[in-house]
Amino acid sequence: MKLADRFYRPWLYLAWLLVSTVLLAVARYTDPYVFGFAAYGTAGVSIVLISAALLFGVRPFLWAVLAAVPTVLAFVLLSTYNWA
Repeated sequence: MKLADRFYRPWLYLAWLLVSTVLLAVARYTDPYVFGFAAYGTAGVSIVLISAALLFGVRPFLWAVLAAVPTVLAFVLLSTYNWA
């Protein structure tokens, strides 16, 4: 299987959606700082996936954006924390 074929299939993005959701859910109940670092880590992986998907067309890009939704929601939740 070629590399381009892997980015056309939605299973890669759906797997990342599931992994990032579980990781962020576990980190949220661990500690706010762990949750923040986990959010930055998932954002980095999501950016790499979105950048790679941009090379292969619109359809993979839309799947990659969908897979980044838990990361966006994590940053929205982080913005509500009282850090002081």
